[in-house]
Amino acid sequence: MAARRDRPGDRAGFIVLSAEPRAEPAPKWPLAHTTKFERDLWEHEWKRPQARMWEKLDLVMEVALYVRSVRIAQGPLATSSASDRKLVQSQADRLGLTVSGLRYNRWILEDPPELKQQVARPDDPDRIAAKARFLKIEGGAAG
Repeated sequence: MAARRDRPGDRAGFIVLSAEPRAEPAPKWPLAHTTKFERDLWEHEWKRPQARMWEKLDLVMEVALYVRSVRIAQGPLATSSASDRKLVQSQADRLGLTVSGLRYNRWILEDPPELKQQVARPDDPDRIAAKARFLKIEGGAAG
């Protein structure tokens, strides 16, 4: 069963994560060596809303291994393999970085404030009207 945002009963058992970026500094890098790419990605990943749960669940090492795996998988095709890229996908799922990973972890990202402020349908004030969603598309025009 998929959790739909418009049916409150479907959220039962799911943890709703604030869409606001995590403000705290990233934990100390736990692996022996690091590259600039890894440091930058490490800082970026720890700003995600999911990072609050990683911190709570003490997943610092898992996130570091994910960051290292991304660096390896993005290397030249001559040195990275399909299994490197598959590992990154699997790690991303387990850390809740993909739609299926969010569902697996039973996490829901709340709507960002700017989306909540858009026009709602009169028959369902919690849902955004399709026209308002399409206006968010670059170059979209009201018609």
